[in-house]
Amino acid sequence: MKLTHTDLTRGNIFSQLVKLSLPIMATSFMQMAYNLTDMIWIGRVGSGAVAAVGTAGFFVWFGNALLFSTKIGAEVNVSQSLGRQDLEAAAGYGRSSFRLAFLLSAAYGLFLVAGAKALMGFFALGVDNGYDVTA
Repeated sequence: MKLTHTDLTRGNIFSQLVKLSLPIMATSFMQMAYNLTDMIWIGRVGSGAVAAVGTAGFFVWFGNALLFSTKIGAEVNVSQSLGRQDLEAAAGYGRSSFRLAFLLSAAYGLFLVAGAKALMGFFALGVDNGYDVTA
């Protein structure tokens, strides 16, 4: 597969924005379709299962938000470095972002494993639904 170089800063602004936004919109659509299909299948088990999955999903979404902070910071700094033609600084920002994301994900994972019962108990789903969301 041959890699091609696309410069989104040249040419018609509208067509460049469309080229940039279509893959992003397609990805969002696929994620929504996946989540909808997931809820339909889990809904067949019962409302307690939907509540358990939705509650546990909160922690996944929160983790994503936490890790996106490193991604967004790196994107800004890498973009500015590339604009200055400073490839060494761009690579440094990328490495730093990767390290920080790894450390944050490890710490967050340990936090979730260690506090699973307490964190899920915070939502007071009750045990009468028969689902142990911390299993």
